Amino acid sequence: MSKRPYDFAGYVTKNDILCSDGVVIKQNAFAGSNGVTVPLVWNHNHNDVNSVLGHVQLEHKDRGTYGYGYFNDTEEGRNAKELVKHGDINAMSIGARKIKRQGNNVIHGEIFEVSLVLAGANSGATIDTVMVHSDGVDSEKGVIMPGTLIHSGDDIPEEILEEENMNEQTQDMSLEEILDSMTPEQLELVEAMLDDEEYDEEYDEENDEENEEDLVKHNIWDETARGEVLTHAEQETLILDAKANKVESFRDYLMHAIDESTQTGGVDFGISNIEFLFPEVHELDKTPKFHMDPNTNYKKIISGVAKSPFSKVRTRYFDIDIEDEKQRARGYTKGTRKVEEVVKILRRETHPTTIYKKQKLDRDDIIEITDFNVVAALNAEMRILIEIEIARAILIGDGRDELAEGKIPEDRIRPILTDDPVYSIKVQYTDAADFMETVIKGKAEYEGTGKPTLFIDPILLADIKLLKGTDGRWLNGHIMTDNELAMTTGAGEIVETSFLKNKGIAIMVNLSDYVVGATKGGQLTTFNDFDIDFNRYKYLIETRLSGALAAPKSAIVFHTAASASLFTVVEGSTQQGRTATQPEVPEGE
Repeated sequence: MSKRPYDFAGYVTKNDILCSDGVVIKQNAFAGSNGVTVPLVWNHNHNDVNSVLGHVQLEHKDRGTYGYGYFNDTEEGRNAKELVKHGDINAMSIGARKIKRQGNNVIHGEIFEVSLVLAGANSGATIDTVMVHSDGVDSEKGVIMPGTLIHSGDDIPEEILEEENMNEQTQDMSLEEILDSMTPEQLELVEAMLDDEEYDEEYDEENDEENEEDLVKHNIWDETARGEVLTHAEQETLILDAKANKVESFRDYLMHAIDESTQTGGVDFGISNIEFLFPEVHELDKTPKFHMDPNTNYKKIISGVAKSPFSKVRTRYFDIDIEDEKQRARGYTKGTRKVEEVVKILRRETHPTTIYKKQKLDRDDIIEITDFNVVAALNAEMRILIEIEIARAILIGDGRDELAEGKIPEDRIRPILTDDPVYSIKVQYTDAADFMETVIKGKAEYEGTGKPTLFIDPILLADIKLLKGTDGRWLNGHIMTDNELAMTTGAGEIVETSFLKNKGIAIMVNLSDYVVGATKGGQLTTFNDFDIDFNRYKYLIETRLSGALAAPKSAIVFHTAASASLFTVVEGSTQQGRTATQPEVPEGE
């Protein structure tokens, strides 16, 4: 089976994972779908041809069914491809028919379609590879997304169809018929009492038949733990009483059917401390997952900036103003003196700062945690958090007060949001209704590299997309897509980030104009040490770097009047840059 160039790939369903609807997909349940190509659909919408986004090639594997997705070249397919690429769509789902079950276990079925959806329940179904096609080179990046399993109209087990009439049908059922009607979970508890020990072989030889009816089976948990046994008559009474009371859970009934003879004079039956018999809790994931804000887009910021091998950086520019009379070329009049021009120089220096995360664990605790590598998980958490903090500092600053402990100095990592207007232009808009017009006009001041990215407040983005005309219709005839907004505003792409959430701010910048400098040894590095006195390990991850926009007017910040208070210019950023910008006046002038 050809696996490239697919647009994305991952498990569409995995074995032995409990779905939210209570079913478990067993191994080889969808083995018959191996090699089959099925439609790729949006949200299981089978009523609209435009919902078909492409197709998926299925491959049976030991762990489940794997799919290689291909988007078609329709508008919907291209849009879905971008949404998957950026992580906006975060789930897969399958449609299956001809389902066969054993209890709650799905043992057979045919997959007839795979859908992209917004939410899922089967945590095993993942998109683990998204292909990015550019310049003829395929690159992969991991994107973890949960999935789900939906059940078609054919997936209605016979026992469910018959369940509604069960009470009427079982009114006069025998004990054997009652046992036959139980679910596997209910039978398991009954069999624990009836089937795990041999009959007592001591009975009265003179009256075999009578004594045989009174023989008992021992509980599989012996009398040292229980101190009692149940006769066949008591067992039958227990089951018939549960039926008469129409209990929904035989397990819960056993739990509450304690020794009532000492309390109310009732029948002595049941299992005390029955919770001791319940199986251990099953961990769905060996290693705990990280629950965090998925919408910071910190990796796009970190990967987008330019890198310099020097941590102390300086930028110098001739500040040319074509309207400045002192810089303009002049016409000469015979017999007059020629006047020299005045050249302005802009200069700014940025020095590095250290950013770190530190943690420690007792060695005893590390040894006790045996089901996953807690040290590796802790290191992964530390790396993610320090990268997020660096990305936040680059885009808007770390948000701490100027004198707060742990503050990342904003004259060392210069935030694009609050940078000097020489580098980061500030443009005010009124509301979502005039945002696009303001951006289009404001972009005329942009002097950065190429097509910039528009980083935007997710709430602001939603307000823009939901704009309607005076006739009550969507401005574009439909809810505007990110690509449409990018084309309208002249941006290369739209990237929403929760760093800007509820701030009403959008930042237009090509991150290649932002330079992050780190000398050898100053890159992101991890350290660990053992404290022998306190028997604990210590872990550290840190970097020493600087960061600043390197080109004048390479960023534009679009903001409301209410958010203007965020643009506090860091002391030293503007002044330091302008101490050396005084014009060089010719001697004698």
